Amino acid sequence: MLGPLEVVDDSEEPCRPGRHKQRVLLAMLLLRANTPVKPETMVDWLWGEQPPTSARANLQTYVSGLRQLLHSESMPGHARLSWRHGAYRLLVAQGELDSHTFESLADQGRRALAEGRADSAHRLLAHALAHWRGEVLEDVVLPEQGRVAATRLHELRLAAQEADIEARLALGQHVAVIPELQVLVRRHPLREGLWGGLMRALYGAGRQAEALETYHQLRGLVADELGVEPCQSLRRLHHQILTGDPALLPRPVVAVGPALPRPHQLPAGITDFTGRVEQLGELDGLGFGHQTGTPPSMPILAITGMAGVGKTALALRWAHQAAARYPDGQLYVDLNGRDGQAATHPAEALRGFLRALGVPSRGLPRQVEDLAALFRSSIAGQRVLVMLDDAADTHQLRPLLPGAAGCLVVITSRNRLSGLVSQHGARRLLLSPFLPCESLALMTRLLGEDRVGAEWEAAATLARLCGHVPLAVRAAATRLADHPGRGLASMVAQLHRDGLDALEVERDGRTGVGAALAASYGRLRPHARRLLRALATLARPDFGLSTAAEVADITLAAARDLLDQLMALNLVHQRRTGRFVLNNLVRLFVRTCAQHEDVSVPVPAARSSGPFSRTSRWDSTPERLVESVR
Repeated sequence: MLGPLEVVDDSEEPCRPGRHKQRVLLAMLLLRANTPVKPETMVDWLWGEQPPTSARANLQTYVSGLRQLLHSESMPGHARLSWRHGAYRLLVAQGELDSHTFESLADQGRRALAEGRADSAHRLLAHALAHWRGEVLEDVVLPEQGRVAATRLHELRLAAQEADIEARLALGQHVAVIPELQVLVRRHPLREGLWGGLMRALYGAGRQAEALETYHQLRGLVADELGVEPCQSLRRLHHQILTGDPALLPRPVVAVGPALPRPHQLPAGITDFTGRVEQLGELDGLGFGHQTGTPPSMPILAITGMAGVGKTALALRWAHQAAARYPDGQLYVDLNGRDGQAATHPAEALRGFLRALGVPSRGLPRQVEDLAALFRSSIAGQRVLVMLDDAADTHQLRPLLPGAAGCLVVITSRNRLSGLVSQHGARRLLLSPFLPCESLALMTRLLGEDRVGAEWEAAATLARLCGHVPLAVRAAATRLADHPGRGLASMVAQLHRDGLDALEVERDGRTGVGAALAASYGRLRPHARRLLRALATLARPDFGLSTAAEVADITLAAARDLLDQLMALNLVHQRRTGRFVLNNLVRLFVRTCAQHEDVSVPVPAARSSGPFSRTSRWDSTPERLVESVR
């Protein structure tokens, strides 16, 4: 948008709509990206107050063409330009639109300048301005609403240029900025901030007489054009130059100690990341707000979901996109919350953070409370992104939260972390399995269009049996990729026959789909495990509270309590209708457990007088069942 309108496809080749009105429509939708737009508004954009009778039909043709243009491997065109509740919406993720990236970087640069960090400010503002290739949408004739939005971007560009010049003057680059300022004042002769910058640059370069002459040129210009004197700040600047005020010269930078290290600990994300465009946009809204793009005070974003659903992949994808907003670095730790007994202790994580921040290991306190206090002190005044991956619970997380308002915390967990939401104001994103189209898109990327297209129905069935869980879909596709001559239908048959064993890629007992679910299963209490096993015998994946109570032979109150435990670990989900859902992959996991059950364990026959009215052999051997799946 910051120049001629261009769309870059998956091959990174720029393309553009062929029809003029289609270009106008795309430009206007981009100016209102991620916002629902009524068809009547779009008709007004294209034809004004007197649209032809065929306007709605033509509009649908233009929309269809845009969907073809915007279609990609990561997102189908109908999802990119969606229709919902009587309105269209063009979905744009963080980092996909040059104007959004420019605004974000320019905002960071202005904040750095206000905080006295001229070097960081110049680096950020120069990066922001590099996104401009010309004037806003210079090859599109915009309607009035578009011209207003384009003018706003133009003003933001000028403000960024002025701020960058301020940063460079603070760094003593007076000679270097003079040619640029001379061009800018000719283009924008009534922008007094640019004239002031040119006066200061000339004076700082030892050209006092030219600086004074520049003021007189400005004074004559505003008198002729506006009939007024220059503003008070410029009159004061003129006086300072006339009297040789030393305050105009940049102060030398005095080193007060070694520079603080800027850790960059984020692991690399997966190269074939697929889908999740809407979730990336939602994280933008949770982390930076929908209106101004300005981060609130230390947002805490918690991405929760069942094992294998892609929490870490999504968090890393978004964190890498957001990292530029946090110039003081990124911290990362794997909290290993999937294994309760071996989970990373907060003290261990804090020592790693402090070492990364340049705090010597010798003399570190031993108590976790003291380590947490030292961490908050060390990070104070900095803008750092902290990623806490695979958290076990809120208790593990609490000492790791920085106190600095400019920081951002990104958390992933199988636990819903309700305590973090209620006590610390965390913003939670419950990550669901893939949409069917996303599962098939990932399978296509891994296996190729020809192979998936030849067995499309089998591919869809395989994705459904995997519960559309990314880890399972990827495992199935990897097994197939290892055997190029094998058909997808045979993998479907093996899943029916062998359960999760069919998805094991490396039989090391610690990784893979079965191990991921077994870790969550092993954290359940006996009665919750028994209910989960009972639910897996139902013919349908969705059920009501009364069905759960009946199948487990317990009271409604007990069923509700146990379902809450299952939902806390994201093994069961509840729809807005009130009904519950057991993912196909979890059902397959539980049935696999049943195949390895130890039937030699005696089963108590007596009924309990409490709400849990029966016991089961399932309760007696949870560890054995977990190990059997591994």
